[in-house]
Amino acid sequence: MNGKVFFGGLPTEMDVKKLLDRFGSPGPGLIPYEELEAVLGISWRTGRFRLIVKNWRRAMFREMNIDTAISPSAGVQVLQEWERVHVSHKDLKRSIRCARRSYVRVSAVRVDKLNEQQRTVHDHVVRHTQAVFLASTTHEKDLTASLKAIEQLPRKPVN
Repeated sequence: MNGKVFFGGLPTEMDVKKLLDRFGSPGPGLIPYEELEAVLGISWRTGRFRLIVKNWRRAMFREMNIDTAISPSAGVQVLQEWERVHVSHKDLKRSIRCARRSYVRVSAVRVDKLNEQQRTVHDHVVRHTQAVFLASTTHEKDLTASLKAIEQLPRKPVN
């Protein structure tokens, strides 16, 4: 027993197990919503369906290192290794944009209206976001330079 108290709704564990049993360790490709609906007996447009599929995707990642993405109105896409890298890179870019927004917001704060503890937090946020920017711009420039170097390598002529 894991000691968690369940206060309402229907547990998803049984339905997640159905999906794990049916699809096992799926290979790369699309699993259409229709196939998932057939296993669960629930329309893909319901909140319950989304909850079950979210928990199933988490279980596959945690237990089998299988990463997935949602293809809107189509199904669940099981990602290949290069697609996982691409999705991770997009996530990183998104987080950098969030850090930039955070920096703009914290920079607009009137520091003279903060007490000592609030000023410490403010300074921490400023230093942290600056470090994120420095690291991201440096690494992005390195990545761009290395990709350009790869593009400039001589290629074998195609006959």
